[in-house]
Amino acid sequence: GVSLGYDHTCASTVSGQTYCWGDNFYGELGDNSTVSRAQPVFVTGLLDTAALDAGYNHTCALRVGNTASCWGYNFYGQLGVGDTTDRLAPTPVPNLTGVNQIAAGGSHTCALFATGAVQCWGRNNDGQLGDNSNSDSSTPRSVTGLANATQIVAGTAHTCALTTGQVACWGRNFSGQLGYGDTTSRNVPGPVIAGLTNVVEIIAGANHTCARQSTGQVYCWGLNSYGQLGDGNTINRNAPVLVSGLMATRLAAGVSHTCALTATGQVACWGRNFDGQLGDGNTADRSTPGQVSGLTNAVEIGAGGLHTCALRQTGVLSCWGGNLYGQLGDGTTTTNRLVPTDVVWP
Repeated sequence: GVSLGYDHTCASTVSGQTYCWGDNFYGELGDNSTVSRAQPVFVTGLLDTAALDAGYNHTCALRVGNTASCWGYNFYGQLGVGDTTDRLAPTPVPNLTGVNQIAAGGSHTCALFATGAVQCWGRNNDGQLGDNSNSDSSTPRSVTGLANATQIVAGTAHTCALTTGQVACWGRNFSGQLGYGDTTSRNVPGPVIAGLTNVVEIIAGANHTCARQSTGQVYCWGLNSYGQLGDGNTINRNAPVLVSGLMATRLAAGVSHTCALTATGQVACWGRNFDGQLGDGNTADRSTPGQVSGLTNAVEIGAGGLHTCALRQTGVLSCWGGNLYGQLGDGTTTTNRLVPTDVVWP
């Protein structure tokens, strides 16, 4: 698996080893240091990763055995360990068992349990923990009134869950990212979003959200200042709008850009492109999907602050976009890449 934070990237191997690279100011690479890395480094002691999710400056791993460990920035308690001290290596989230999925947001984290219940922890200024309060928590709290969830995603300060093919969201809503037709923030999950059914995947950018239906059609909502909703303009939407001309098999959302994997193994991206994160060879923003240059046989995608990565069928990981901290993993920090460049493994 591959997951991208704001300025860092992490990937896990089939055997469960985890590697990270890029910015490491808060220890988000998990290698027991705060030295940024332009090539992958082994995450200390993590040999049993089942899935990864990177937040802005922290990272969490779902481990074999359905527990979770987190590391990196912890100012708001987003590591879930009961304090607000940063961690430079993976630290188990206490008393968390039966976890099926982990989602790391801007400064909060959520866990989905096999029971369909969800717990969240960390920053809660906009109600993103969903516990009917606005107070931060360094330990997990149950999301109010949410049952039968099958997927969770976390943006900068909002969270969404997929339940029986429908989407419910909570937290910050200044740009309409909750999808309820208004801009009122909520500290508990709203009802399911009207008219959005047969959803099989959801993703959250910084302040936008997207959903893929079983047909392959994609709907997005929220902030659209760079065209990240893909509907051909830059008008914010507080309810879902259809992404133009796209049939997708998988989605990824960065801070201000969005990408989709297609059935043919190609990747299309749209939204902000100042650092080349759309991978189309230039730096012009796009309000409709555009194809990533020269990328074929992709099987997985991830999007971060200013960069994007795709895993190919061959096992090669390619990244593009912003590279100031070495988050592309090609051994350099010199230039942004406007087209995919392969990660150089140590």
